[in-house]
Amino acid sequence: MAYRDFQYRLDRLPNEPRSPLLDDDGAPLYETQEKSLLIKIIRQNDTTRLQQYISAYSGATVIAPSEAGHPWFHDPFWVAAAYGNTETWQLLLEQYDIASAGNTPSY
Repeated sequence: MAYRDFQYRLDRLPNEPRSPLLDDDGAPLYETQEKSLLIKIIRQNDTTRLQQYISAYSGATVIAPSEAGHPWFHDPFWVAAAYGNTETWQLLLEQYDIASAGNTPSY
């Protein structure tokens, strides 16, 4: 249970669907506005959980920096590089390639 801090969300609505992300004990994991769960996953170099996160959210959402806080500190690529986590950085780079595939300029 490396993600116990994300098993509860105080602002969750009563009819809101259960999160598709699950901790090791089966408890749902909830993201924060600052993408703190994603940042923790990347800091821990948890590639399995990052793949689950990518499946639960769009790749474009995963690679976009959080609008809250310092942009560099909440940027997934910066966090992966700062912690030397090449495996999670590679997964993020793959998502960037997928997201930008339709946005290539035509010359």
